[in-house]
Amino acid sequence: MDLVELIHAYCLEKFSMRKEIYITAIDGITPDGWNISEFGEHTSELNVGSTRVRKIEGFQFYKYKYKVNTRIDKSAQLCIHSTANVLNKVVFQEQEQTGIITVSKYGCPISKEIYLEQLKTYEDPCYVSPKDFVQSICNIPNAMAAIEFGFKGACNHYVGSYEASIAALWNAYESIQQETAKTMFVTSFDTVSKGLEAELEKKKNNVIYHENAMSLVLQEKPVDTVQQDAWKIESFWFGMPDVSVSEVIQQTGVVLSELGGILCCGESFPDLEEKWNIPVFLSKEEYFSSSLFYYIGILTYFIKNDINVEGKLKQLANSLKDTGNLLCICKTDLNMAAVYVNFHKYSLKERKVRTMQDEKKLRGEIRNYIFEYFLFGYEEDELKDDMSFLDLGVLDSTGIMELVAYIQRQYKIKVKDEEIIPDNLDSVNAITSFIIKKEEEACS
Repeated sequence: MDLVELIHAYCLEKFSMRKEIYITAIDGITPDGWNISEFGEHTSELNVGSTRVRKIEGFQFYKYKYKVNTRIDKSAQLCIHSTANVLNKVVFQEQEQTGIITVSKYGCPISKEIYLEQLKTYEDPCYVSPKDFVQSICNIPNAMAAIEFGFKGACNHYVGSYEASIAALWNAYESIQQETAKTMFVTSFDTVSKGLEAELEKKKNNVIYHENAMSLVLQEKPVDTVQQDAWKIESFWFGMPDVSVSEVIQQTGVVLSELGGILCCGESFPDLEEKWNIPVFLSKEEYFSSSLFYYIGILTYFIKNDINVEGKLKQLANSLKDTGNLLCICKTDLNMAAVYVNFHKYSLKERKVRTMQDEKKLRGEIRNYIFEYFLFGYEEDELKDDMSFLDLGVLDSTGIMELVAYIQRQYKIKVKDEEIIPDNLDSVNAITSFIIKKEEEACS
């Protein structure tokens, strides 16, 4: 085998070891509601004729009794509430290995404008850094959310538009791949000041702008999630804005015949013609950095619920019910990014109860694993199904951790710390019964 073949084999091995990572929950807050159940039926078609800039009005942050009860700006309030919406939809145990990535286009423009006005009152502002302070304003919602929910894992903040949301998604994805986190929250948010509102009203386009915040959760293949349907992340792509949609499809490795549709965020996609035999949705509204997450959330809601609306977004959702494959492309004047996802109806309730024959096969698998990896020097018929591993002295603490990892990987169940006890793991029979019990719990 030559060097090129060795490198190719190494890359294949590394790729095969990559974790399957899913978007297991998505929710947010928009001018149409405080969660996706409230704003899920509001689509682009329903909002035509609205004012150019739509703000979130009447949201009472402090009635929700969050731990953060100091006066914080609107961006931080939306960031915390949106994150809380998805927090209740997933199961995660270790806050030390849970992180949050945030992204916004404007941060909190109101705080920024107040600060810049205050600068004018200083006789000598040379020791004050507006740039550093404005950047810190953007990071405040991230820090507040991490404090509110006790996240102690990877944290980061991106400044940018829709393409920055894909960069934030990639950051969270790689954090799990590199095992610096097990669960990652990604929250995008933007608020609109009077100055920004006046600026947006002057734009010569037909785009409607929305204040909003959207959050999603990234985890490995969902096992103990409350929400059973999830988007599997297949691939990412980053490039320059002059790349055509056809080139993006080619470079991301997407098979056009297997694609359910294309979702585009941005004002200019000149090659989006009616040549595609699949639904293509180009947003005529802007949710700033949250645009991509908003539409993925709406598509999820449409797929799971029979919503009586018409339009291209609904057509796209119907197509995804069949194939699940969605290519999302975000474009600005400076950058372009894409993420390829697949909608999975992953339901633990679909798992069948094991028959007696299945149970016998399971017991045999466990026996073979124990004999191959731990019973060195033993004859195969020496291992009885009811023999205690502790009495045999074949499992130390490292061996137990290896056994638990095998059970979780092979049988797609989550073993809690309090379940690592002899009653569950001290013999072939004990392990077999434990696995069956966990599967039945998941089905109930």
